[in-house]
Amino acid sequence: MVKPANVRTNAEPKRATGQRRRYTKTKFGCRTCKIRKVRCDETWPTCNNCKRTGRECDGVGQPVMKEPNSFTFIQPLTLSHFQPSRISSLDHEEQQCMEAFRHRLVYCIMEDVGRPSLKGLMLQAAYEEPAFLKAVIAFTVLCDAYDEAKRAMTVWDPKATEVSEDVQLAILNYRTCIHKMQNMIPNGDGRSINVILLCTIVCICFELLMRNPEMALCHLDHSLQILNSNADSIDQDLVLAFTRLDLQVSVFLGMRSPLMALNITELADFSLKKVSRDPESELAGLIGSVFTFLRLKADDYRYRVPGSIPLDLLLEAKLLEDKLHQFRKQYLTPGSNGDWLSPAGEAHLRVKCLTGIILVATSLYTEEAIYDQFTCDFLAIVDSASEILSPLPVSPISDGGSPRQHVEFALDRAIIHSLYITALKCRSSLIRRRAIELLQITPSLGGSWDAMTYAKIAERLMQLEEACLEEPQPTDPAVVPEWCRIHSVDIYPQSSGKFVKVRFRFRPNGMDGEWSDFSETIAW
Repeated sequence: MVKPANVRTNAEPKRATGQRRRYTKTKFGCRTCKIRKVRCDETWPTCNNCKRTGRECDGVGQPVMKEPNSFTFIQPLTLSHFQPSRISSLDHEEQQCMEAFRHRLVYCIMEDVGRPSLKGLMLQAAYEEPAFLKAVIAFTVLCDAYDEAKRAMTVWDPKATEVSEDVQLAILNYRTCIHKMQNMIPNGDGRSINVILLCTIVCICFELLMRNPEMALCHLDHSLQILNSNADSIDQDLVLAFTRLDLQVSVFLGMRSPLMALNITELADFSLKKVSRDPESELAGLIGSVFTFLRLKADDYRYRVPGSIPLDLLLEAKLLEDKLHQFRKQYLTPGSNGDWLSPAGEAHLRVKCLTGIILVATSLYTEEAIYDQFTCDFLAIVDSASEILSPLPVSPISDGGSPRQHVEFALDRAIIHSLYITALKCRSSLIRRRAIELLQITPSLGGSWDAMTYAKIAERLMQLEEACLEEPQPTDPAVVPEWCRIHSVDIYPQSSGKFVKVRFRFRPNGMDGEWSDFSETIAW
C-alpha cells in the first residue's frame, strides 16, 4: 500500500506558526530564564537575555567543584531548617510586638534548655501566616496590660466589664486569629500543620493569661490529637513543647494522665543511647511515663484501696525508678554533661529528675514517713531551684532608652511543682521553709501554675503539721508524727478574688484508721 506523499511518518508534529522552540535545559542558568523557558547564555554577573529584555536577573549559579565518585547528602527541609524571612514588610508596631514576643515567650520557654531554633521557626510562621502574627500581637499586648496592672498594684481581672483599651485590642486580635485558624486547611506536607500548632501554643498561653484554663485545656487536647495523627511531619521542637504542656496539665489536674507518654513495653526497650544528644526530650518522656503510672495505677493503691500491692506494679515502679537513676548518672553527675548543657539547663534537668525519682519511689506506699529518706534529694531540689531563680531576666524592650524588667510568663516552670512537693512532703523545717520562700519569689503565672497560690497552701499545711510538735520552735529535722501528717491536698480554685478552697486529708488514728478531711479557704 502506498502512503500519501503529504503524510509524515516517524516525525514530530509540526509546530504552530510563531511558537518558540522549546529551550535546552542549562545547569547553571538564571531563574528568570528558566521561568521564561529560554536558554540562558550564563554570562556573569547578569545574563544577556535579561539585560536585553530589561528584566531583573537573579544571577547565574556558580559551578560546584566535585571530586569523582563523590556523594552529596542534602539535609531534609523541615520547618526548623528554614531561615527566618526578613520582616521589613511589617510596620513598626508589629516589629515591636515580634521583638517583645521573642523575649517574653521564646526566650523564656526554650533558651534555658537550648532550643534557639524556634526563633527562626516562629519568625518564618509570622511572616507567612497572618493568623500567627495576630496571635503574637494579642499575646504581647495582653502581657503589656498585665505588666501595667502589676506595676500599678491593681487586681488583674481581664474579664471585667470595663477593661483597658490594650486588653480590648488584644481580645480583638485574638478573635481574628481564631477566625483565621478555623479557615486554615492542612495541605498534608506538614508545614501548615506546624503553623497551626504554633498558633495554638500562643493561644494556650493567651487563655491562661486571661484566666480561662478550661479553654486552654480544650486547645491543648485538640493540638495533641493533631500531633498524634501527624507525628512524622511535626517539628521535633514543637513536639517537645507540647510534651511539656501535656505534663504540666497532668500535674495540675490530679485525675488526668499524660496523653504523650511511653507505655511499659516501650519503656522496657527504651535506651538512653538513642537520644543521648537530647536529654530534655528523654527526660520529658520518662516524666510522662511516671505521671501516667501515678494517675492510672498507683493512686488507687495509695489513696483508695491500700493493702497488698501486685507484683507487676512493683516491677513497673522499679523499672521507672531505674531509668531515672540511669538518666541521673549519665547526665547529672560531675563531668558528664560536657559543654552542650548550661548550668541553668543542668539545674532544670536535676530538679525534674529528682522530683520524678521521689514521686515514683513513694507512689505505692501509704505511709508519709517514707519521704524522710529523701531529705538529701529535697535539699538538692531547693539548691537547684535557687540557682535557677537567682538571675532575673531583663527584657531589652525599653521605655525611654533603659531596659525594664518584665513579669515573665513561662510555658514550663517545673520548679514550681517541685518546690511545692518539697514544701508538702519534706518535714525538715529549714528545707521546707526555703522551698516556700522560693515559691513566693518565683514569677507568677508559670503556665497553669500560680506560684503564690501554692506557697500559701504549703505554708498553711506546714503550720497544721508543726502544731502537733511539743517544741515551741520546730527543730531540724522536725519529727512530725505519722498521724499528724497531711496525706493529700485537694485544691478548688475560685473564679473571683485571690482565694482558693482547699481540702486536707489525713489519718488521725494511724494507718489502720479511716480517712478524715477538713476544708479551709486560703486567701492572700
